Amino acid sequence: MNAFLKLMGGAVLSAGLLSAPAWAGFEAGQLAYSQQDYAKALKEFTQAAKRGDPLSQNILAFMYQNGEGVQPNPAQAFGWYKKSAAQGNDYGQFNLGFMYEKGFGTEKNTELAVFWYKKAAAQGNTSAQLSLGHLFEKGEGVPKDMEQAVFWFTRAADEGDAGAQFMLGTLYEKGEGVPQDLVRAFGWYRKAAEQGNAEAQEGLANLSAQGVAPEAAAPAASASSAN
Repeated sequence: MNAFLKLMGGAVLSAGLLSAPAWAGFEAGQLAYSQQDYAKALKEFTQAAKRGDPLSQNILAFMYQNGEGVQPNPAQAFGWYKKSAAQGNDYGQFNLGFMYEKGFGTEKNTELAVFWYKKAAAQGNTSAQLSLGHLFEKGEGVPKDMEQAVFWFTRAADEGDAGAQFMLGTLYEKGEGVPQDLVRAFGWYRKAAEQGNAEAQEGLANLSAQGVAPEAAAPAASASSAN
């Protein structure tokens, strides 16, 4: 997946799932965005979004959120994320959850954040899985539940999310939600560190200084079923 699509909304839906005009608008918007012609990208994505393309709705929301080609407008961003999420786009669902969690463009509501994160997470969205892990860890929007936190961190970590891998390393190092296991902690830190996660690199160095053997560090992830 190219960087543009990973940032903006996941894999492209097959052309057959979108009307031809909406698809054409998305492609034109994608090209303009890649050329940093944000004004043209905004125009193309707006046209496609109004035709009902959930990918374009998510990207348009992102542009309003970050002020690309337009003045930042959190309320507009929230509205377009909501339209995208309602059509089942997992990045639209994740971003809507994020807006609810942080209170951007709407009143803060962590319960609704959890609701939308779960919908996105069920589709394999690792950002949503990581966010759920943090909310269960902190007990925000849901009762504090370290077993569920570990479950969601593991789901995301198994898919290669460096932030989730770092969190698992931290939990195994401290023995929070799982039995303390420095070898597993080392293994997860190493996976995250290999992706450039600075905190994991620091954790790896600390465990190495304690004499944890890297040869033995091969994390075997296991997760409980989600509630």
